[in-house]
Formats: sequence, C-alpha cells, structure tokens
Amino acid sequence: MTRNSKEFPYAQHVHAGPGAESILVERSVQELLNLGSDLLVEIVDLFLDDAAERVQIAIGSFAAGDAHGVGRAAHALKSSSASMGALTFSGICGELERLGIDGSLTSMGPWMEQFQSMHVEVNQALIALRAIYQD
Repeated sequence: MTRNSKEFPYAQHVHAGPGAESILVERSVQELLNLGSDLLVEIVDLFLDDAAERVQIAIGSFAAGDAHGVGRAAHALKSSSASMGALTFSGICGELERLGIDGSLTSMGPWMEQFQSMHVEVNQALIALRAIYQD
C-alpha cells in the first residue's frame, strides 16, 4: 500500500505489513506520534543517546573478547529498540544477547556487523522522524 506523504510524511522509513524489509514499523511510529511531538522528540533523543553508548560498549566488549559484555549491552538495547519500532535491530540484539549468554564470541562476528550497520540505519531513520516533528 502506497502512502501519500501528506497523509504520513514518514512513510519512506516504515512498513505496515509483515515480511517487508524495514527500519521502523509503522504501528510503533504511530504510537510514538500519538504521544505528541515534544514527547516524541524527547524519547527519540533519549534512545539515540542510550543506543550510541550501548553500541560502543558492545563493540568494545567484542574487541576485548568479552562475549558476556556484548550480550549485556545487546540485552539493554533489545526492548528499547522494539519500543521505537526497530524490530529488526531488536532481533539482532536478541541474537547477540543469546550468543553472549552462551559465551559464543566466535559466532558473534557476522551479527556484530549487522548490529553496527542496522544501528546506523535506525539512527538515520529516527533522526529523520525527529526532524519532521521538532520545533
């Protein structure tokens, strides 16, 4: 379903149906928008700051050979990214959390690459969302 940009100006960053590649899920974005623009901007800013810190912790833990540290950082991001509508990123966080619990550092490499690249995409999408509604 194609959306008119006046109807939903953020449509290029989200999807409404299962199985579509997306960065953010429309239903979650709509729920954030229902909170009001000021609160949306504040929540996005808090998430961006926290996610940046957690991603750096995960990267540092991975470089130090600390699978459990990666898992803890990913766990902290899993729920908050799902709340923001970043379900793909949340799923990657969940996999890193599982691997961290298992202590499977060698299996984390490809997941860490996806984690870092999806984090960039989520940041870009949320910054674009914030720009639409920021005063």
